Amino acid sequence: MSFEVGQIVELSIDSLAHGGAGVGRLNDFVFFIPFTAPGDKVKAEIIEIKKNYAQAELKNILTPSSARAEAPCNVFGKCGGCQWQHVDYKIQLEQKQKTVEHALARIAKEAQFELKKIIPSPQEFNYRNRAQIRTQGPRLGFYSRNSHELVEFKNCHLLEPALNEELGKIRNEIKSYPDCKTSKIEMFLTQQNQIARSNNKSHGQEFGFSQVNTKQNENLQNLVVEVFDTPSEQNNNILDLFCGNGNFSFPLSKSGWDIYGVDLNKNAITQARSKATEKTFFSCNDCLKEIKKLALKGRTFKNILLDPPRIGCQEALLKNLMSLKPEKIVYISCNPTTFGRDWARIKAANPKFKLKWVQPLDMFPQTFHVELIALIELT
Repeated sequence: MSFEVGQIVELSIDSLAHGGAGVGRLNDFVFFIPFTAPGDKVKAEIIEIKKNYAQAELKNILTPSSARAEAPCNVFGKCGGCQWQHVDYKIQLEQKQKTVEHALARIAKEAQFELKKIIPSPQEFNYRNRAQIRTQGPRLGFYSRNSHELVEFKNCHLLEPALNEELGKIRNEIKSYPDCKTSKIEMFLTQQNQIARSNNKSHGQEFGFSQVNTKQNENLQNLVVEVFDTPSEQNNNILDLFCGNGNFSFPLSKSGWDIYGVDLNKNAITQARSKATEKTFFSCNDCLKEIKKLALKGRTFKNILLDPPRIGCQEALLKNLMSLKPEKIVYISCNPTTFGRDWARIKAANPKFKLKWVQPLDMFPQTFHVELIALIELT
């Protein structure tokens, strides 16, 4: 059966894809339709056709699913900030669990591990401690989905209350601005509950990377401490790669571990060094270069903590990591796809490593994104 752009099709939605769209099928041909929910029966218009799938736009819902929820935001669907406010939170969690499972099965061909039940976010809304907003003259908002069109709003349902209050202050500040090109302001709620801001030029670099969900990050920190357990006299070092400002370094050091943290972000390392103790050392360097330097010095680390950005690790980094003779690797990822690829690369670099378990966490409710922590050990 052939399809064409502009054609209207009737579909039943059976799942949600990692990018956020609902998934429907006709004669084994896959359709992706944003803002649908599992169990929906819909009419959709085909807007793009590829070899194995098509993108379609929701025209109307013939039979709504019980998985649907009422989105509290009046610009949901226009604003590009979140994708799943229309989906019941329990269903969001189920879909994210499946995302992790499918990524490992499809990319890493891995099924011999324990997939733990996803840990829900302590808050479904008002959890974000940072945001990038756009201003255009006296207007303020987020970009719309798939464009640079500004979508204005009063309050964001994902932001912590203090940040929504800050939005009101910014609106007052820009009331008299002339209509001009779009500017970016990043807001950040510090650990001392103070509001920090950055502008177009700094791009928020002074903040470094941090987890956006404060309470769920505390759960993640506790998991990291738990999985590394208690250090011994013969085993008391952890190499913390992509350590940022020490999000995991400091909780681990409080448990008795000696931490060697590495990150390329100067501002993040400056922050980490300002809090450093006798049990923490921080190097501002590219992680691959630092691994090579450590190997040349004959250093070894039985314990490795990896928390790379969404793109994951370079293949060369994972290969060179083996020169440090690791026995335990704890990998934190916000992208199951790149984690699946990287686990396959670790396994290829040393087949004696085994994926013991993967624990998903919902760090980003109302969006398709999912966090995970994985334990990889030498057997």
